[in-house]
Amino acid sequence: MRYQRIWLPLSLLMMLCVPGLTFGAESSERIGPGDRVIISYTLSVPDSEFIMRDNVSEYTPGQGQLLPRLEDALMGMRAGEQKHVELRPDESFGRYEEGKRITIARDRLPDDAKVGDVYQTPHGQPFIVKRLANDAAVVDFNHPLAGKDVVFDVTILNVMHPGMASRSGQEEPTIMTFNGATVEKVDPDSQQLRVRTQEGDNWLLNVTRDDLLKGVNAGDRVSLELNGENRVKNLIKQESR
Repeated sequence: MRYQRIWLPLSLLMMLCVPGLTFGAESSERIGPGDRVIISYTLSVPDSEFIMRDNVSEYTPGQGQLLPRLEDALMGMRAGEQKHVELRPDESFGRYEEGKRITIARDRLPDDAKVGDVYQTPHGQPFIVKRLANDAAVVDFNHPLAGKDVVFDVTILNVMHPGMASRSGQEEPTIMTFNGATVEKVDPDSQQLRVRTQEGDNWLLNVTRDDLLKGVNAGDRVSLELNGENRVKNLIKQESR
């Protein structure tokens, strides 16, 4: 059985994003267990060129949706506040384990596989292609940021306490939020959108509603929310070229 390629932008961070992007404070109260919290963050690795800017994510303290030390650092903050959080490998994505870098038969991967592609096993475990040869491939089951110090620069956008009504009106859960994509092509007839990621990958995505494509043109930078079927359920234009 060949492995299946997956798209791993925000799951890279082990963060989950659930309903709707909502900006502006709902409450001046501090973050506490059970709250619905929306944050904007930039993730960087010191002394490297790695940086993921202007991401938006939603989480509920106590549900294991953020790295534990990051969640602890944000507890008690209010909407509008900012924090710089530095984490060691044992506080973030773990230490690098050489035993998780293995060699498999080349024919377990698709013919068009490339170094840097992310796939998953039949059991859903992700890995990265590190090296390709005619009859073998080296793959790495370590987290992409394993063994690295990381820095989160976080802004609290919204804190909603239990019982507050959501202004978004969206019930379908958002599985993934993807930011900073550039629109390559818009096809209203097929309700599809082709985008280029910040990493240079090209993706053809279906949308859940044709009205999401209105006013969207090639060259626009967008943030996308995807549902469990990897279909775009919300689109926000950031800026144009």
